[in-house]
Amino acid sequence: MIAVRRALISVSDKTGLDALGACLADLGVEVLSTGGTAKALKKTGVVVKEALRRAREIGFLRAEANALLNLGVRWQETGRLSEAEDAYREALAHLRRMGDAQALPICLANLGDVQRELGQLEQAELHVREALQRMDGKGEARTSGGTLAILADVLRDAGRLDEALVVARQSLRALEANRGRRFWLDGQRRIGALLLALG
Repeated sequence: MIAVRRALISVSDKTGLDALGACLADLGVEVLSTGGTAKALKKTGVVVKEALRRAREIGFLRAEANALLNLGVRWQETGRLSEAEDAYREALAHLRRMGDAQALPICLANLGDVQRELGQLEQAELHVREALQRMDGKGEARTSGGTLAILADVLRDAGRLDEALVVARQSLRALEANRGRRFWLDGQRRIGALLLALG
């Protein structure tokens, strides 16, 4: 029997591509593609899974942590929240072991965000607050502003609207400092919604 080690995929009809790519990646097959097919596969996390597999194969902890972070983002974006939480938790363990002061707060914030979506509000708040504590003025304004926005959403979902409004305003100030227009607009919407909820 001949073992397949690489597969070149290029299709016009993307139906079932995610299942095919995931199956090949799970079997340890390196998936190669370009253009729209590569873009579609990337959305499913197949490319990231391959990077994760390779990092584990060679024992490169930093690359493994980065791949897990990226995989967590992919799963979260596609609504696979439990898988995202698992990826973030595994990445977090690696980052703590390595003492990575730069990626650790980002991972904590992402983990808190997915836990908020899963309704695990106490855990979410703990992780997001730890992320902010670790940033403590060291991160760029957009990162800390985004993390404050996650905390505002956690507090809102917990029914703590007054606290959420204060934090949402802090988030907006941090985002204004960075001139991140899209994020700033999200912050304005968040504050407006909280003001409406407060009456």
